[in-house]
Amino acid sequence: MAKRGVVLLQFGGPDSPEAIRPFLRDLFDDPEILSIPTVVRKPLAWTIAKFRAPEVAKNYARMGGASPIGMWTEKQAALLRERLGMPVEVAMRTWRPNTATALSKLRTAGVDELLALPLYPQYSFTTARSSMTVLLREMPKHLPGASLRAITSWQTEPKYVEATVETIRKGHAKLLVPPEHVLFSAHGLPESIVKKGDPYPGHIKETCAAVAKAAGLGTWSLSFQSRVGPAKWIGPYTEDRIPELAREGVKSLLVVPMSFTCDHYETLYEMGDLLGGVAREAGVKHYAVAPALNDEPLFIDALETLARRGFESILPGRP
Repeated sequence: MAKRGVVLLQFGGPDSPEAIRPFLRDLFDDPEILSIPTVVRKPLAWTIAKFRAPEVAKNYARMGGASPIGMWTEKQAALLRERLGMPVEVAMRTWRPNTATALSKLRTAGVDELLALPLYPQYSFTTARSSMTVLLREMPKHLPGASLRAITSWQTEPKYVEATVETIRKGHAKLLVPPEHVLFSAHGLPESIVKKGDPYPGHIKETCAAVAKAAGLGTWSLSFQSRVGPAKWIGPYTEDRIPELAREGVKSLLVVPMSFTCDHYETLYEMGDLLGGVAREAGVKHYAVAPALNDEPLFIDALETLARRGFESILPGRP
């Protein structure tokens, strides 16, 4: 009888100040992010990491020097392991534990039927496809002979929507006054990638619409953050949208992390500190960020539902 296991695919983040530069190097060495020849991409990634690391390190210092994404993802894995009664390991795309490490642990546990569950609700070439590319490359070496099933996207999974609504309720409590507007802020994406057919913007809009309906939101909108470099990214940009809302008379604003399944740099530093400063300067008197999903029980319910459904799907065969 086959022994089942789950690998959670996540992006990753530096787990110490010393890890910031190599993390950035790995990030920009991803061909899904910089689609240029390897001979050019690798030295460029090294150069970007070298010059960006000092400034990024200052921002991470405000969060304790490291990203909590590893801690939260491991906790999600532990909770899912308890629910499913089977091995569940974490594979980070850009840091550790990497995909090879996760697969080696699953091999030691005797797993020969694997489910890949990306912690990216909305599919993007830069996240889900990138992680799956690495998984398919590493499986023959570190989990040979195992079969593979995979969840692709789950942007309107009911339990995920319900969990996000719960974070909005908690965000209301943090704000202390009723929000006049709810702003969903998602990680951005260069327009050049969208033009290649990346479905991410559409998936994000589907999630926001489903959450807004379930939460009974009156006024809400969607914007995008975390752009890097001079290239044009999908908009509107969150740093522009907040002052625009202030000019429209919004004095109490709740920002909801969208596309982020746990706290890290983007939710804590960007949304909390950086965009919080933008809001105050623009005249927003009451500003709060809804908590990320982290170990929200409803979110673990969503992961359990996805995993059980994934094992019931048609088995595509060996990678």
